[in-house]
Amino acid sequence: MLLTLSAQMLNAAKHADWDQLSLLEKQFAQAVKAHFEQPGLVDDQKQGLATQLLAQQDQVQALVKKAQRDVQALMNVEERTNKAMHSYLNVENARTR
Repeated sequence: MLLTLSAQMLNAAKHADWDQLSLLEKQFAQAVKAHFEQPGLVDDQKQGLATQLLAQQDQVQALVKKAQRDVQALMNVEERTNKAMHSYLNVENARTR
């Protein structure tokens, strides 16, 4: 179940489905807690699963960080555009006075 949820999270991140990723992250957190609190799990089982989960989560985080950088770049462009428009309007207003 954990690997399935983790794979679904990775798929959502790959498709930039951030709403779905957010929902899956909540389910995943609960499932991780429940799974690793189970009595009788052998440490080797925990270690192997944890290694796989961490690898997938690293991929998810890399995709999220890339998306954040992309959004920041778009915001920077928007800010520069707004500043240019304000400067233009200030020049135009100065000409008409």
